[in-house]
Amino acid sequence: MELKEHCPDIMFQTFYVDVDIAQTNHYRIKKNPTTLLVGEDDQELFRLEGFKETEEILNIIDGIGNQVRNPIVPLEENKETNEKYMIYLLDKDSLAPVQTNYKNMTSVKTPRITLINLLLKANVEGLENPFPSNTILELVQFEGSKGHIEFRFPRKIKEAEIIKMKLALEKSLLAYGITEVEIIESY
Repeated sequence: MELKEHCPDIMFQTFYVDVDIAQTNHYRIKKNPTTLLVGEDDQELFRLEGFKETEEILNIIDGIGNQVRNPIVPLEENKETNEKYMIYLLDKDSLAPVQTNYKNMTSVKTPRITLINLLLKANVEGLENPFPSNTILELVQFEGSKGHIEFRFPRKIKEAEIIKMKLALEKSLLAYGITEVEIIESY
């Protein structure tokens, strides 16, 4: 992370909104990504929502050091919501749609990441999930209509399995404008 190089005295922590639900709700995070600058007393000093350039964040850190702070607007408590997603699993040689429900315990919407995690966990009688059980989503990067998705697999994966995974991912993510997926393997 570029900021760590510029600010070696600052402690950095990364929380994933769909995994670290307690932290997400504690800080009332509403958007992904959100960068919080927090004092030693757990008091929020500054909040940045969305992607920001390193230079902008460095200017804010300098301002906080000079006691220039943004007014903290009280944020509404996070509320759980019920969301619906369409994933695709294999039915012999074709893809079959499966509507899934997801109880989001935060106010943060990460539909593409949530959809991928739901696909990994899907177990529907009569349909094949191309992902081995215990597959873990490690990293997701989207660039326009392309997704670079890293998974940690419990075993070595064959090329034929990767092809099936890509088909299920691309069909499932198409509703979010993702037309091409690159699967990156880790073990």
